[in-house]
Amino acid sequence: MAKRAAEDDEQSSPQALKAGERPVADNGVGEGEQFEDEFEDEYESEDEVLEAGVDGRPDEEREADERASGAMDVDRETFIPGRHKLDAGQTLAPDLSTYEMLHTLEPTWPCLSFDVLRDGLGDDRKSFPATVYAVAGTQAARGREKENNIMVMKLSGLSRNDQAVNIDSDDEDDDEVESTEPILETKTIPLTSTTNRIRAHQSPQASSSAPATTLTAAMQESGDVLIHDVTPYLSSFDTPGYQIPTTASKPLSTIRAHKKTEGYALDWSPLVPAGKLLTGDSSGTIFATTRTEGGGFVTDTTPYTGHSSSIEELQWSPNERNVFASASSDGTVRIWDARSKARKHAISVKVSSSDANVLSWSHQTPHLLASGHDDGTWSVWDLRQWKTPDDAAKSKPVAHFDFHKEQITSLEWHPTDDSIVSVCAGDNTLTLWDLAVELDDEESRYTADVKDVPPQLLFVHYMDQVKEAHWHKQMPGVVMATGGSGFGAFKTISVSSTTTAMSSVPVNPTSHNVASILGKLSDADPDIRYMTLNDLNKMMENGAATFLIHDYTTCAKVVDGLLHTLNDSNGDVQNMSVTTLGSFVKKAPESILCPTIEKVSSVKTTNSIDTTMAATAVRAIVVNLPHPVPGAPRGSKVQEAYSAVSKALIPRLTGKVVIPLPKKPPGEANPQPPKGMLDVDMETGNDSNTLDLLTEVAKCFGSMLQESEVQALEQITLRVLESEKCGTVMKKKAVGALSALAPYFTDGLLAHHVSYTIEQLRSPHVTPQQRKLYLQVYSSLARSIPQKFGPYLKTLAPFVLSPLSQQELDQQREEEAEAEGERDAQIEEVREAALVAIESFLQACAPDMRAYTKDVVETSTRFLKYDPNVADEEDEDMEEEQEDEDVEVDEDFEEETGFEDEDDVSWKVRRCSAKVLHALIDKLDPNDAVVYGQIAPALIARFREREESVRNEVIATLAYLVAKTGHVSGVQESAPTSHTLAPRRKRRRGFSDSLGSDSHAQGAMNGYASPSTPPPTDNATMGLARINPEVIKGAAKLLKTSTVPTKQAVIALLKDMVTAQKGGLSEHADHVVDPVVETIASSTNTGGNTLRIEVLQLLRVIADSHSSKVIQPFLDKIVPTLVKSAKDRFAKVSSETFATIESYIKSLTPPRSAASKSQNGQYLSQFHQVITERISATDTDTEVRQKAVQALGLLVGRTSGTAGSTLLGQQDRYAGQTLIAERLKNELTRLACVRAVDMIAVLAQSKKDFKPDWVSTVALELGAQFNKSSRSLRGASLSALRMLAINQASRECMDDNTISQLVNMLVSLLRPDDLHMLGPALIVLGAFAKERPALVATQPVVDSICLVVTSSVSGTALDALVACVEAIGQAGAGKGLMKALLDVGVKGQTDVTGQVIGTLLVAGGNGVGVKLQDFVKELQTQPDEAKKCLALSVLGEASLRMGASGPLKPNSFTPHFADNSDKVKLSAAVALGRAGAGNVTQYLPSIINMLGEGTQYLLLHSVKELLQHSNAEEDIRPYAQTLWQNIISSGQAADNKVVGAECVGRLAIIDPAAYLPQLQNFLQNPNPAIRGMVISALRYVFSDTDETYDSNLRASIIPMLGTMLSDGDLDNQRLSLTTFNSALHNKPGLVLPHLQDVLPYAMQATVIRPELVREVQMGPFKHKVDDGLEMRKSAYETLYTLLDTPASRQRLDMSSFYERIVAGITDEHEIKILCCLVLSKLLVISPAESTRRLDSLAQNFRAVLAFKPKDSAVKQELEKLSEEQKAVVKVTVVFNKALAATQTKTWKDYNEWVRKDFVPMVKAAEEDLKGGAEN
Repeated sequence: MAKRAAEDDEQSSPQALKAGERPVADNGVGEGEQFEDEFEDEYESEDEVLEAGVDGRPDEEREADERASGAMDVDRETFIPGRHKLDAGQTLAPDLSTYEMLHTLEPTWPCLSFDVLRDGLGDDRKSFPATVYAVAGTQAARGREKENNIMVMKLSGLSRNDQAVNIDSDDEDDDEVESTEPILETKTIPLTSTTNRIRAHQSPQASSSAPATTLTAAMQESGDVLIHDVTPYLSSFDTPGYQIPTTASKPLSTIRAHKKTEGYALDWSPLVPAGKLLTGDSSGTIFATTRTEGGGFVTDTTPYTGHSSSIEELQWSPNERNVFASASSDGTVRIWDARSKARKHAISVKVSSSDANVLSWSHQTPHLLASGHDDGTWSVWDLRQWKTPDDAAKSKPVAHFDFHKEQITSLEWHPTDDSIVSVCAGDNTLTLWDLAVELDDEESRYTADVKDVPPQLLFVHYMDQVKEAHWHKQMPGVVMATGGSGFGAFKTISVSSTTTAMSSVPVNPTSHNVASILGKLSDADPDIRYMTLNDLNKMMENGAATFLIHDYTTCAKVVDGLLHTLNDSNGDVQNMSVTTLGSFVKKAPESILCPTIEKVSSVKTTNSIDTTMAATAVRAIVVNLPHPVPGAPRGSKVQEAYSAVSKALIPRLTGKVVIPLPKKPPGEANPQPPKGMLDVDMETGNDSNTLDLLTEVAKCFGSMLQESEVQALEQITLRVLESEKCGTVMKKKAVGALSALAPYFTDGLLAHHVSYTIEQLRSPHVTPQQRKLYLQVYSSLARSIPQKFGPYLKTLAPFVLSPLSQQELDQQREEEAEAEGERDAQIEEVREAALVAIESFLQACAPDMRAYTKDVVETSTRFLKYDPNVADEEDEDMEEEQEDEDVEVDEDFEEETGFEDEDDVSWKVRRCSAKVLHALIDKLDPNDAVVYGQIAPALIARFREREESVRNEVIATLAYLVAKTGHVSGVQESAPTSHTLAPRRKRRRGFSDSLGSDSHAQGAMNGYASPSTPPPTDNATMGLARINPEVIKGAAKLLKTSTVPTKQAVIALLKDMVTAQKGGLSEHADHVVDPVVETIASSTNTGGNTLRIEVLQLLRVIADSHSSKVIQPFLDKIVPTLVKSAKDRFAKVSSETFATIESYIKSLTPPRSAASKSQNGQYLSQFHQVITERISATDTDTEVRQKAVQALGLLVGRTSGTAGSTLLGQQDRYAGQTLIAERLKNELTRLACVRAVDMIAVLAQSKKDFKPDWVSTVALELGAQFNKSSRSLRGASLSALRMLAINQASRECMDDNTISQLVNMLVSLLRPDDLHMLGPALIVLGAFAKERPALVATQPVVDSICLVVTSSVSGTALDALVACVEAIGQAGAGKGLMKALLDVGVKGQTDVTGQVIGTLLVAGGNGVGVKLQDFVKELQTQPDEAKKCLALSVLGEASLRMGASGPLKPNSFTPHFADNSDKVKLSAAVALGRAGAGNVTQYLPSIINMLGEGTQYLLLHSVKELLQHSNAEEDIRPYAQTLWQNIISSGQAADNKVVGAECVGRLAIIDPAAYLPQLQNFLQNPNPAIRGMVISALRYVFSDTDETYDSNLRASIIPMLGTMLSDGDLDNQRLSLTTFNSALHNKPGLVLPHLQDVLPYAMQATVIRPELVREVQMGPFKHKVDDGLEMRKSAYETLYTLLDTPASRQRLDMSSFYERIVAGITDEHEIKILCCLVLSKLLVISPAESTRRLDSLAQNFRAVLAFKPKDSAVKQELEKLSEEQKAVVKVTVVFNKALAATQTKTWKDYNEWVRKDFVPMVKAAEEDLKGGAEN
């Protein structure tokens, strides 16, 4: 710490204390008068003082006379609060000249604690008036505790005081200082208890516009800790009209871990942005609470213990994420590691014989910790003296003060000055201290007779009952404090001037500034040297890029000074010197770089035992030099930096000149470099960190290194590997160095390297250590350069497999036998290295390892059971049999199976073998015979593994195999879970269809189908079924005997087994359920919470995938366990429990439980009781309550009807409905209640299932949500209302008034701009119209329908519109609607309007006021084109619905084929087709006849409409052959291809046996037009058929796909990829098992084909046209589709797949965008491969972002470029966040560049991602 002498002036001397606070007496002083000042007569004016000083005499003479005459008897001593007592009636008044600002504000109730908040007003604020934001917790009077609150405060108008202004009037004009009255604005959050301590935590701002999220934690007198989000309250201060949400006053979380024990200690971690909180209580326990990603809070229920008395203070380390300190009334301060599983402290120091009350950790100098004590003393400790418990026990404070005589209540380091401290004490004083001040004997004379006052005391501020003070981090010198009289905010001239004086580094330094401080680098005081280096470093950071470029002399002196400090005896000085050196080379001229590197690399640390300083310093130079960036041009600075590295550094590393120097004149010779740094290391065997330096050179400048340089570095690194003197650490670094160099190996150098290492491995003299190192090198090369290294595996693999051969294993055993059992541990290390290398090969070079699959399986399974400590296999078998007889073994699995041989490392070999199998399984198809023939049995056999880490790896590997089998085999999509209208091939005819589909989907969702295990269908599922009994048997045994981590792994395995088989426990449930239930009952501690959650998930999948008959025998054990878990205080456990309870409710209710009749009622009653209890309890977590509401809705719904009433009484059901209705009004549970209502509505069977008035009540409440801002709530509410409306049982419960109100609410949703809400709203109206048409067909509804008709509505929304209109018409209320629709006429979309009018015309009959003939007449007489089209559309739709009874004939439409208008022609063709769909036998023959006569284009449209809308497939079949021939013939024309393809496809759907073979044959047709039409037709076949059609495609789909994908025509290739994509979407079960046969076509299609890129002359410009672009787009869309399901992802070679995606980043615009989307998926699917691709991604991303458009670029080009850049920046942000721990240097440099040059895009991406996460 820098020492600073006290300044000999009046302001900073203790005399200021005397002037600072004086007693003012009422006794003897007249009213309005002030306390008499003894100097009043002497200080008449400033002029007098300046002229004669005090009285014109020398100070010594005057002071002597005064002492003799007793002139100062009035005030002999300076009044010091806490030391002296005020006389009766006296008060203290501040001397305002010592305050730059001073304000007091008094709230309603005093506050024991508060915290100052950061704001957005800027840092380093010095102007006035000032503004402060803060939070505080009140202490209301006894008996009025309910008046307590948290105050969120804004203190504004804090002006500078006038006297301070006058003092500084030389610096600024008085007129410029604004004097205002202070204003205190508050917002309160009501509490019921006193707040002992409150602390705030502010997360980083998501954007510059969004405020930082501000959380407060308030420790209550009751023992609870309340966490609130006060951001809305802060926003309300500065946002006019801002409404604070009503829920803002409710705590985000309440920590009850202290169980009503009062506490005072509280602190947020400054290093965890999301929020991590420590709380301590008076019982001596400390709890940690962490904020989760979802925004919830989780408290670790295992406390940190060790203090014998109350915890008074907690402080997180400012620079170490997992370290915190605690102070206790037991007088100790303890340092803790938050990661400690034992929850015990690491260091304990007795800091005081009294209580240790407060702590403060210096943020500027983190090794300084201050403690304040109950006896009034406070101390400063140097934590570097606390390295060990013994050192800590002997340590003394570096500073200790006993100025205060009452307890210390608060202390805090200044936020920017590591010598300034504020201290509050019980003597009503707040003191400020400067620890850098030291007074010598001469200076101590000038103390104005003030005794026992430390020279470090700067200022004493009086404040009644002051409790706590904080510095304002954004306003230097400002202190805010709380006490009995309220709040005070002040700024003193002492701290303000002190801190300002410290800043000695100029903002724009010059070389002269640098030179002026270099002399101090040789100062004897290490603190001076350190601070000088710190100032020098700041100058380098602040200086302009060229401020040293022309001053070589100063630069040389800087280098000499840094060389001197690198050899310093003080470690901190050395470290700062390294940092400064890195900053220096950024500004140094190029000419000094080489000498600097040479000198620094040769520095000798004679004053230090640290031999790594030279390499460390040079590494800092290399890192800070400009280096090449992939994708960016290399500037002159980069070339200069590389030149210095090449000329100076590489010769120092290698000990030789690699690049020949220019020839010298005759007689002169180039100097030879000194001995290489690595040569020295190899001679001494010491690790000087030179290999780290070499690695950094490779990373920073590898792409610029010449071949000879790379070769020289490779050779010297290999020498280190082979050196006998170098230790293990150095050789490990050498392996890493080779990995860093490998990307820059030429093909020749790589071949030479491989050949050399093979020769070494072949040598009979190769040692096990060398062998291990070469294997490690191979492993690192495979990961570093997989594409280049993979081909060498054909040669290398046998050498890697050799140590794992049976031959070497037998040889080892023979040698051990000869050596009487002594084992060579190095052999085990070789095997471990070999297995790690094989794992790397499998992960990075999978295609090259396929030939060695058999060898890998044999070796890995061999060494999976390799355990030299077990005599032979028979012993293991005997042990296994013994365990089978008695499984009730010792609970401590590890202790029971341990062994004494501490040197045994064979377990590492076994663990690596399991990892190899994991990697192999990842690459193999589960249907491969070896998977379940060899690998799975080997894994199961190792369930008895004695080493826990190996055992868990074995179980995890088997679980991965099982999960992969389930994904690959279970390619069929699960039942739909949304409430959207299910898509159908045929257009819906009416409302009944939508009702039926909804009910079916909802029934499937709610578990109506009784599950059963499907039979095995392939090798994988048969293998899984075969091992099922063995796995269950082994798992049951482990659940009874093993540790918690193993149990967790076993539960996960069982869950995967059940999920993959969709059951599988029918015959073995007793082996699983009993131990599983016991496991959840026995796991009660915090560590067991994760295990309990896993168990609950397993119980859930068992219930979901097994019939009630299987589960029934175990309900007596399962149900009580679930009921108990539902009450668990750990929210995640109880939340998971309710999800499991839902599954059991489905299992215990009809129809799944029909056979059990009413015997399940007892279990359902238990569920009902615990569900309602948890919903109603006030202490239930919000998420738990929501899950309980959802379970209640399911329970009430599933017990509907006659069968359900015997399971749960009507009273309980009605009570549940009432509870849901009540909670529906609560915002926190509203969404869950809406979904519960939805569930009840869909499952209700009669009106009796509903409590009277319940349906109307909840229906209106649902309608009230339509105007809420939450889209999910609005959508769910509408979905629930729809189910209430379409279920007749619930619809009958609504009266006219309710329906009328609902109709009015629904009108607002009838808008074409939100189709997702429009469709369901129309369905509800249609349902109501069936019985109460008059209430629905109101004028607002009619107007809204007309508005919808005028828009481009389609799909499910159009279906719903037609269904609603049909219902209105059928109910006889369509006349008004018809009139309105006719008024709309051609204003709307003709086709939509025509469909709606045609539907209403048929449904309404004579009651709509118009007839069919009216439109026939309109068609015949109307000359207007639009009106003709509308009439045709109406007639076509009406004829479709009237069917054979319709009066119109084909000739009613065909004459209009000759109309002059193309629109009328097409409308006539469509109308003819729709009419024909209703009457096939009459229309189709006519259409076929006309096809042969001409107008083929129009007639093909008619055929398409007929085939699409007709359900009369049997009527079509007789004409199919003739129709087929006509379509094939006419479809070859260019205009007819698309519509012809659809017609052909639909014919193949109607008669697959006849036409699929013909389609397959046509794929070989020589005419590319016919092939293209057939390819498109197959797309319709795949997309418009369901699984019942698959049997027709099973044998032909892959041959057809293969044929079409290999088509030579470019257009057909694109169509083939689109059809392939359709097959993947719609027929995954048929395509995925054969994906390897067709995927290569799509992969190859993503490659740019230069022959398809041509130049086209467009006027004076040449334009490139890429004819292959559309094909590549289709190929990339196919790759995107392959990532949709686990079944398809499992079949991908992720390395090859990723390579094409990376390449696509530099392709054309649409492909770039698509590849960015794919990358976001790949990051989640394959994080390991994503990590390996970071460098190539960074290069391609940079190329996209660095692209500069031409000046002549048009707007469209600029928009495309902007879109590309936004997409790249967004995926960059995603990757950067997900892979923060594994980033490469190239990626880090790229990311820094992006964040610097693309700030708006980065912020927008972060906001977008944050918004997506919240939704």
